[in-house]
Amino acid sequence: MNSRHHPFPLVPPPEVPLCGAALVRALAEVRFAAVLAVDNGDCLVSFQQAMADRYQVVRQESVGGGVGTAWRFTDAAGNWRLSLSGVSLTLETARYSSRQDFLARLSEALHALQAHVAPGRFENLWLRHVYCISGPPLERLASLVRPEVLGVGAQYVPLAGTHSLTESLFSLGVEAEAPSMLTRWGLLGAGSTYVSAVLPPLEQPAWVLDLDVSSQKVPDNVGSVIAMAEGFARQLYAAFRWVVTDEFLRFYGEGSDFARDNAYEVGSQSGSELARGFFGPSAVREQAALYSACAAELVRDTPYEIGELRRLTGMTWDALARVFGVSRRAVHLWANGGRMKDANSRQLLGLLAQARAERAGKGLPPLAPRRSRAERLQADLRPPPPTHFISVPDDLPRPAGRVIASQPVKVPGKG
Repeated sequence: MNSRHHPFPLVPPPEVPLCGAALVRALAEVRFAAVLAVDNGDCLVSFQQAMADRYQVVRQESVGGGVGTAWRFTDAAGNWRLSLSGVSLTLETARYSSRQDFLARLSEALHALQAHVAPGRFENLWLRHVYCISGPPLERLASLVRPEVLGVGAQYVPLAGTHSLTESLFSLGVEAEAPSMLTRWGLLGAGSTYVSAVLPPLEQPAWVLDLDVSSQKVPDNVGSVIAMAEGFARQLYAAFRWVVTDEFLRFYGEGSDFARDNAYEVGSQSGSELARGFFGPSAVREQAALYSACAAELVRDTPYEIGELRRLTGMTWDALARVFGVSRRAVHLWANGGRMKDANSRQLLGLLAQARAERAGKGLPPLAPRRSRAERLQADLRPPPPTHFISVPDDLPRPAGRVIASQPVKVPGKG
């Protein structure tokens, strides 16, 4: 690649289709003036129905930072997630296929937001792409990434624990409110990350490229917002093309050995076909594992996982606190949507996997999922639960009136 190529050109380079294995997270967020109806769910049912064809799973989470409640809409495969709060709409995926597909989904979500939530004005637009190279390809990093961005740490890729990140902020215009681009790139040691909500902790060293463009001056028209988002996506791609080499494009491009090998399932009998890959089948397995970890973060539901662990093991809140080495209050916060540290999150997943395996080993079926709060929003679409009237026995003190319960209640007495 020409070393004089500018990272932020006026005309982006032609797009080269990639197999997608290196792009592990694509994200777009639109912030708007606060809409209180989102927190109490008044407008959620109509918004959910508008997005039901694409996103079948709905969960509610408590979000810090003064945001309040966020509603997570996830597709059945767990590849796409749409998050709606009282101040923002966020679209993210770990299965990025094309710019057109991503922008089409963003346009669809914004039109539904405009129709059913009706925010007063848009205040901020933010697009982010995260690329990651891990496994055997990391040993050839010098041929995949241009030398200007490698830095000293790249000379020590084989050493576990190497950590070297570079962060830069650029303005994409001369005016005061011009969009800005934040770039991060460098090496992460095994078991480390820098933003767990974007990139889960990795089990082995990796090189990461994180690019995001944002603007605090956004038009109120949805069509104009999508046009701005498309321009941001082109700028992200231009910066990405400046960072990587032609070797990177050949390795991850459509029709390459890696792209063909990545289509095979791990453990496939086509070993001879896999062996023809540039870095072999291990590269496919390592990158696929990284890909799956990033996709799994989209559908994490910590409150449900805490509840499932308690149901499977019978542990009390105090017992859980002792297992994690935290206070009982911390466990209650997790159960109500509070964020866990990465180490505690990994421990929770490990305990869940062990408890599920023990239950399966006893020949018992998986626990039936419990209805989420989001599903209860549509209670008006279902018949109300039966109400049972129970007379108080003669040998018990009789209150004024009758006892009313939402479920059948056993009361001791004659008959």
